[in-house]
Amino acid sequence: MRSSIAALAAFIVLACLFTTLAAAAATQPAIRLANYNDGEEIRFPVPIIRGQLSDADQTAVTITNTSSNRDTRQMNGLALKGQFKALIELVPGLNQLIIRSGKEELPFTLVYKPQTTPYIVRVVYLTDNIGNTQYQTPIENDPQDYANKLDTAMKIMQSFTAERNYDLNFGRRTFNLELDENGKVKVHVFKQPEPAAFYYAMNDVPWWGRVASELEKTLPTTYAKNVAVAAYTRLDPETGKVRGHTALGGGGLGLFGSGNLFTWPSKLADVQSAFMDTRPIDPKKNFSDSVGRHTFWGAASTTIGATLHEMSHTFGLPHTREPYDIMTRGFDHFNRAFTLVDPPCANNPKTVEFADTKVACFPPISAAALVNSRWFAMDDRSYNDQTRARVDLDEKGETIVIDSDSPVQYVGFDVKGDAVYHIVPAGQKHITITLAEVRQKVKSETFNIRVWDDQGRVYGPNGRLRTLLRGNNR
Repeated sequence: MRSSIAALAAFIVLACLFTTLAAAAATQPAIRLANYNDGEEIRFPVPIIRGQLSDADQTAVTITNTSSNRDTRQMNGLALKGQFKALIELVPGLNQLIIRSGKEELPFTLVYKPQTTPYIVRVVYLTDNIGNTQYQTPIENDPQDYANKLDTAMKIMQSFTAERNYDLNFGRRTFNLELDENGKVKVHVFKQPEPAAFYYAMNDVPWWGRVASELEKTLPTTYAKNVAVAAYTRLDPETGKVRGHTALGGGGLGLFGSGNLFTWPSKLADVQSAFMDTRPIDPKKNFSDSVGRHTFWGAASTTIGATLHEMSHTFGLPHTREPYDIMTRGFDHFNRAFTLVDPPCANNPKTVEFADTKVACFPPISAAALVNSRWFAMDDRSYNDQTRARVDLDEKGETIVIDSDSPVQYVGFDVKGDAVYHIVPAGQKHITITLAEVRQKVKSETFNIRVWDDQGRVYGPNGRLRTLLRGNNR
């Protein structure tokens, strides 16, 4: 008797539970946003919208910005197994948006407030002394629309950076782009004084130095980081060597070649399709910077991601050892921030679904420093360039002592050029940490140290500490 009563009670509980779950499912919106709230304000023009669909069979969504008259007013997004990702371009002010999937739709609003910081990322397209802007391409009748490709790539790099910082609770902090009155990225075509052969004869570092020197005269970097792409990159089919190509960044210049510019999307509406483009690249005939994937999508992912990598060096980031960090070969997986699968390619004939943990990112060791850069301040503010920080050893030589005029925001420790450990102080001006503790954390006797203050300035070791670590500093 007791067992029958217990079984009946259990049945009633389960029935109530199923009824509750069914009712909840019935009232749950068919389209749900995962990373934005209705009415949210953002400081960049192209949000990556992520969310869920109740209808797991849908393979696409559409977003319409009814507040826009641009050609990006309506854009399509990808959906898979109830998840979706899509892009939309905003106009300054209130944007009335509608996401549609099948017969369902979800209206919501976003407010785009452009950044006011004077610190910008400037885009430069380099030509030789003839002024030839054509990039190498296997595409017949390629429109050679380098300005549109650079506009699109820079905007999605900006969006990627914002979303990765948001995922770490740093807010959607990102760099500011130089835009014209129509919201397009300004592309400065810079005619270099020498023929392409002159630059081909240079190794990477001297070439980078030469370009930095040439640009500084007319495009100074006091308030700008120059991201320069060389139009004259060429693969020589006979030797297999690529001339005029590098990936090098630091100081005020990130320098990159245009060898795979033909794979980059020319419009925001084409971003996701570009990262799903399985057209093959013959590496014997065309440059294929794609880690063996030899497809348009693989080359687009690697080279746009690598451009962001070099740009991030100009912001002060070193390499790390985090596998999906933009500051490692994680940039090869830049595409995954915008898609739901990796398409087939030369070294993998199957479509690959990936976990969120295997998407390119800025992990905490990189992002926690990046958000303190003056190029991530978002709004105009005054800085005190008279402040200083001293990073040295105590009298006994056992403790690292940081004394700063301004609150310290980040302390990073690097081994052989790679960031391996960091701490985020609570805005202290005086910080101590034992040398033994650092060595235990970084698993090395020698290391470099970077200290970021709230003025966006970076300091290295002084005095006895510098002497102790000499030979390991980059």
